[in-house]
Amino acid sequence: MSIIAEDRNEEDGKKSYPGLMSFFGGFHTLMKCANCNGEMFANILSTFVASWRNSTKKVEWFTLPSDPKQREAETPQHTAAHYAAAALPLKEKFGSWPSAVEVNNHMMERAEKYPICALVLLFLRSEVILKMLRASEKIGKRGCVELFFYCLKLDVPIFAVTHKTDYMRLVCDLLQWYKCASPADKVIYEHLIYTQVTSLGQSQWSDLFMEKTIGDIRSYAGRTYRRGTSAKIEHACEDIPTREIRVTSWMG
Repeated sequence: MSIIAEDRNEEDGKKSYPGLMSFFGGFHTLMKCANCNGEMFANILSTFVASWRNSTKKVEWFTLPSDPKQREAETPQHTAAHYAAAALPLKEKFGSWPSAVEVNNHMMERAEKYPICALVLLFLRSEVILKMLRASEKIGKRGCVELFFYCLKLDVPIFAVTHKTDYMRLVCDLLQWYKCASPADKVIYEHLIYTQVTSLGQSQWSDLFMEKTIGDIRSYAGRTYRRGTSAKIEHACEDIPTREIRVTSWMG
């Protein structure tokens, strides 16, 4: 009620809501991180990805994705190639396949000597952050907030280097808020804000949940407002848990 009262008493553009906190979603965070990754490592990615993508637009489809799944579909193949390139010399030298620790140590040693190896290693590390972000959505019944915040802390330097000042502010504000939040506020964030539960019982980031819900309603009620559209929208919202899924978009 206080927000409504302020709306009535204040001029447009001068509204302020003390204590009101807005939250960003994990899906758009993942997408922004993937784009930052593409910007930071554009030189090596354009070289590797161009091996199977023969135009600038096709390369940018991977390096600067509009959906994280564009990266996730192809990343395992060429990241595995980097690890294999590090493991094969060790196998030839010692006569047996090295352990993951030995491969990592070898890559660290090479990175200290050769700048190109250091750049590739940094790229591989940033890809791990993307995987961890994706996992933070699916772990447990409502995702793993602790893992999500851990990834955000790792992403802060990446946002700084790529001059993503908007996400720098959003991330710092959220981390500060959560650090100072009461136990009740943390429970509300973890169980009501961070993720939503789909009709199939799966955990899904709230921003992606909202986009897919809107897409489902539009597929049912149409994109043009006509007489009776409001009733259609209400009916569509009521039937979401039981209606056969209609959305078959890039969001999966």
